[in-house]
Amino acid sequence: MQAGLPHSEAEATARDGLRYGLDAPLELPADERGRVSAGQKPPPADPRESHQQVVGLLEGLTPETWPEQRAAFFEGLQSLDPVSVDLLLKKAASRLGVSLGAMQKGFKEHAKRGEEAEPTAAKEILTRLALEHSELWRDGEGDAWATLRVEDHAENWPVRSRAFRLWLTRLYYEERGGAPNAQALQDALGAVEAKALFSKAEHPVYLRVAHQDGAVWLDLGRPDWQAVRVTAEGWAVLPPEVRFRRSKATGALPIPIQGGVGALRDILNPWALGEDSYTLVVAWTLGTLSGGPYPVLALSGEQGSGKSTLARTLQRLVDPSGDVSSIPRESRDLFVAAKHSHVLAFDNVSGLPPWFSDDLCKLATGGMLRTRELYTNDDEAFLKAKRPVILNGITDYLTQQDLVDRSILLHLPPLEQHQPEAELWADFQEAHPRALGGLLDLTALALRELPRTRTPNVRLADFARWALAAESGYAPRPGAFEQAFAEMRAESVRVGLDNEPLHPLLLRLLEEGAFEGSAGELLERLNALRGEDKKTPPGWPRTPHAMASWLKRTAPALRKVGIQVAPLPRQGDKRRWVIEKVGGTNVTNVIGVINPVQDANHTVTFPTHNDISNVTANVTPPPDDISNVISNGQTSLEESRAGRTGDIHDVCDISNPTLSTQEEEEEGGDWEVVL
Repeated sequence: MQAGLPHSEAEATARDGLRYGLDAPLELPADERGRVSAGQKPPPADPRESHQQVVGLLEGLTPETWPEQRAAFFEGLQSLDPVSVDLLLKKAASRLGVSLGAMQKGFKEHAKRGEEAEPTAAKEILTRLALEHSELWRDGEGDAWATLRVEDHAENWPVRSRAFRLWLTRLYYEERGGAPNAQALQDALGAVEAKALFSKAEHPVYLRVAHQDGAVWLDLGRPDWQAVRVTAEGWAVLPPEVRFRRSKATGALPIPIQGGVGALRDILNPWALGEDSYTLVVAWTLGTLSGGPYPVLALSGEQGSGKSTLARTLQRLVDPSGDVSSIPRESRDLFVAAKHSHVLAFDNVSGLPPWFSDDLCKLATGGMLRTRELYTNDDEAFLKAKRPVILNGITDYLTQQDLVDRSILLHLPPLEQHQPEAELWADFQEAHPRALGGLLDLTALALRELPRTRTPNVRLADFARWALAAESGYAPRPGAFEQAFAEMRAESVRVGLDNEPLHPLLLRLLEEGAFEGSAGELLERLNALRGEDKKTPPGWPRTPHAMASWLKRTAPALRKVGIQVAPLPRQGDKRRWVIEKVGGTNVTNVIGVINPVQDANHTVTFPTHNDISNVTANVTPPPDDISNVISNGQTSLEESRAGRTGDIHDVCDISNPTLSTQEEEEEGGDWEVVL
């Protein structure tokens, strides 16, 4: 019989101990008795130890000692099975002179308070760990970020990202020996996010490429978060001084080594590119390290010309981010992909939906998609991007002139010799570090020569100036880039017009002389030439308004092939037009910067880097004072436009009509001319 218990209770307690395998003495050790009497929480124990502890408390349980022993008694019950809990609660109620229901209620309230206290304590621990081991800040778009100190390097992650949650959970596990409660983790993330958003620290965030303080940074995407810093003096691998972000698509680049531009030619050898094609490919690849804009690289060619493999090669050279993919289904998918990859590559393009062509124009020069925030009614999400894009397909899939004007069209010849893909990629892996080093050498050359490089008067002038600055490092001769770019632009204009069903009939109409009349009258004349009984081809205008819109959209391309389109003053309620031939196709009309000089043998020569005396007035000469050169190497808008003279049609943009009245809408409206 145990001391302090009635005979019947002692027997019952002994039976319970035997029932649950508790054959050891039920007395508590002296140190355990002292801890319990002091009201301290006992250490975790198995059911046997907990049962012994509770039985020990029952020995001296009285109404006077209950307030001190209450917490320890209920804590000991939490690890026991329900049958033992009910039995021991009944005995405690008997000794205290209270009902069993009151004891059960007290036990449930104690357990509930413990569950509520655990997340609160875990939240405080998680918040403390985040503040001790990371730097909190926000970006320009109001998102919370944390710079984590991981071993010997720093990493940047959004506070709400999976990577930050896992990092914080690991710190908690290392300190407490277990995982935090899900609610505690969520509460801690909210507190950390608030501290980041309301802190004074704000930094821009970059993906793969960053331009800052006259230097170009390239994130290598490696686990140590190293990056390459390129200046006019050269390049070096360093911990980044800018804030890069990563995504699931971010792949690792090799550590670059000095290899020269010859290494770039080595990885392009399988395609046997001509001189002009090689120059344009290297210029485009170099442009991916600029601050933009980025022309769309549109590859075409018959089956077996290696279009997809070339697209993969160029993407992996700068931004290994997965693989070439299909055209997305909607604008949101395209901009989400642009948010996570620096270079986008789309495979087997047979035709571009109008919305996709428009979005590619936005990505080339920089644009934003506004869409509804998920799980909200009236909040908006803004997706901004400016990215290099590669397309490849068999046919001439670029049809909209606005996209053609922002693209580099490259036709690949059939491969003369095919090699196993594993062998090809093995050669690429071997040459990749040297090729990347050669590309970085060209970037340093571009930064060095940019202040002395004129700005060509072309669409995407920043890209052309960047490529022109490093031309001496990759082009086979002076002026090779400009000539190849000019001839490509002229050919792209012709390709775009070949896809316009009205163009050949318009040429037939102008053989009879200049046209003057309304858009409706022009549509009637073209319908007569087409033949009313023939099926209307896709893209054929059906109304005078559609005819006027086609004229405005196609006028720049028509002007470059010698067809002038101009509006005349309104007569009555109709807008009138004049369309006439003013000359043949001229390469200099396409690029607008080169004035070729012909000698007596009719040999065309182009201006060199050191001789710009024969450049027309449309060329901005190198500035004597480079103080107006901004951080990305681009001269100011006023400086780049200085000195331009000549025909107004060579410098105006008439692509945006302004509609006013109903009559204007029917005939296309007035043009808003921007000089």
